[in-house]
Amino acid sequence: MKQFFTLLFAFFCLSFLQAQNQRLVLVEHFTQASCGPCAAVNPGFQALLNANKTKTVAIKYQTSWPGYDPMHDHNAGQIDARVRYYGVSAVPNTVLDGSGPGSTTSVVTQATIDSRYNSPAPFNIQVSHRYSDRLDEVFVTVEITATQAMDEPLAAQIAVVEEEINFLAAPGSNGERNFYSVMKKMLPSQDGTTLPSVWTAGQKETLNYSWKFENLYRLDEIAVVAFVQNPSTKAVHQAAYSAPNLVAAGPNDALIASGAGSGDFGLNDVCGNQSGPIVKIMNAGSDNLRNAKITYSINGGSEVSYNWSGNLAFLGTTNVTLPVSNFNAQGVNQITYRVSEPNGGADANGVNDALTNEFLRSKQTSVNSKLEIKPASSPAKISWKLLDDQGNTIKTSNPYTTPFRAVTEDISFDPDRCYRFEFTNTASSLNGIARLYNAANEEVFKVEMTGGTIKQNFGTFDLTSTTSPVSDGSLKIFPNPAADKLSISFELESSADLNVEMVNTLGAVVLKNNQTFHAGKQQLELPVSGLAAGMYFVKIGSAKGQITKAVIVE
Repeated sequence: MKQFFTLLFAFFCLSFLQAQNQRLVLVEHFTQASCGPCAAVNPGFQALLNANKTKTVAIKYQTSWPGYDPMHDHNAGQIDARVRYYGVSAVPNTVLDGSGPGSTTSVVTQATIDSRYNSPAPFNIQVSHRYSDRLDEVFVTVEITATQAMDEPLAAQIAVVEEEINFLAAPGSNGERNFYSVMKKMLPSQDGTTLPSVWTAGQKETLNYSWKFENLYRLDEIAVVAFVQNPSTKAVHQAAYSAPNLVAAGPNDALIASGAGSGDFGLNDVCGNQSGPIVKIMNAGSDNLRNAKITYSINGGSEVSYNWSGNLAFLGTTNVTLPVSNFNAQGVNQITYRVSEPNGGADANGVNDALTNEFLRSKQTSVNSKLEIKPASSPAKISWKLLDDQGNTIKTSNPYTTPFRAVTEDISFDPDRCYRFEFTNTASSLNGIARLYNAANEEVFKVEMTGGTIKQNFGTFDLTSTTSPVSDGSLKIFPNPAADKLSISFELESSADLNVEMVNTLGAVVLKNNQTFHAGKQQLELPVSGLAAGMYFVKIGSAKGQITKAVIVE
């Protein structure tokens, strides 16, 4: 009797698994913003998909032909790979559960949808996604469960899609302004994840991937499609969908999306001892963001404050240039930005209020230097201009005429100043190399002139006056994070009077150990058990300069 109930229980379990395997039909559509026939077909096609939202899920691939489409350029490699995989040679074209490609209106009809929907699937798929606290990354979890035994090659495909993109003006030449279910990223790649080829009923596989956002139009339109496919036959056995789910944490939630100590998001260095940072703030709250307090601190120094005002809707962003301040420049500098008091109140999500990143000290050259330009095949397409630290253009290039011949020019700079070269190449590929040499004929920097404009900061400051006796390579701080004590080790080439300080994010000194250290290996400890949990900065140096390292106290 016991064996009978065991068998009966197993039968019910298997029946339950098989009862859960309702198919979700996968539609993969190939289209393009400059394709005339696409504009004619897509509205009716989308209406059919909308009428079958409980039965279908779609992925749209924006191809590279017949004209321009910015959505293709955002992820050309993966889109082109799916085009090759299915052998798509014209658009519009559509694949239904791996069958196709073919004419959209014949491949996807109410009858073909119903037929596939009513065909039992051998897998259940559960897919979910969530955002990072800074809303700059998505984390995807896919759980695949077999509802029957399987024995064939299988792969799991995961596609992050932007469900709706609306342009004010058509991005291509066919007049379309509204696009749906546009593929943005396949995780971990267009090849997917290889799954076991042999499955038993009830067997489960769980996949976890993430993607740092790039080239999004609408952050709140992110959705995820997952499906199991035979990579050889292309048959799709099951699909699943995680709908857009981004909601505000509360009425007032401001966050720092990104920052640059150089004042230019395209550069990661500062020339002198002054910084005017730039930050991008985002409104993650449900109420419009009209004001907030923004502060920053460099290398654990005093905070600089700025009161911002404006009007940002939910998920709106703006770039804010912060006041200039002096700082003790090092080879690597750490800067912490913070936003607070959104709309004069408390922030609903304090986790994303602060951001810490690094910037470098710019290359330094001598007052008398030499610029060398070696054009490639199209010398007339390269040029440069030299700007001073006030943004004034003080010198521009003469036309280049001879391919592959280096041209040098002596340039004089003022001492203790900052400068910037902007090298421009209107050709679409590498078209020359620029080098700057100091008076000792040492190379200060080298720039390969690819398409567009490349900026290069540099200065004429004396580096020796800000060099710490402690080398960055010898300094070790551990453990990090620390709960009880922090151990610090480093080496000195000669005796030195050093200031060892630990400061909080507001710049207040919380621990200090100033003494004379002799040449050789050094080791000291800082007790941190009495400090509040959070981020701190350890500063070690002398009058000649210092090194700063961020640490965490648990």
